[in-house]
Amino acid sequence: KPGEFWMGKGQERHRRRIEWGFAIASKEVTVDQFLRFRRDYQPDQRYVTTGDCPVINLLWYEAAAYAEFAGKSLPTIYHWYQATGNGNYSEILRASNFGGKGPASVATFAITT
Repeated sequence: KPGEFWMGKGQERHRRRIEWGFAIASKEVTVDQFLRFRRDYQPDQRYVTTGDCPVINLLWYEAAAYAEFAGKSLPTIYHWYQATGNGNYSEILRASNFGGKGPASVATFAITT
């Protein structure tokens, strides 16, 4: 939802405002979903074992093109800060890196708030 939040640390800490509502998907884009957009996508089979694994090794431009195809947009750093409530988006990034346990289907990740 629109609103203000704090971002930065120490002397760099400041308030930021997002003027419009937004949503961040609760699940990552799967290989099967991405293949509907780009049929020539070849995931690395060492890390992607099934179609319900998250898409990996994309350029930002590819991710942005997929988001547009899906009627969405990529979140900005400001969206991540507001969504996490305290700017600690490293937890989200760690979770999206398979929690250090290798590949897993998207449905196996717990949603935390």
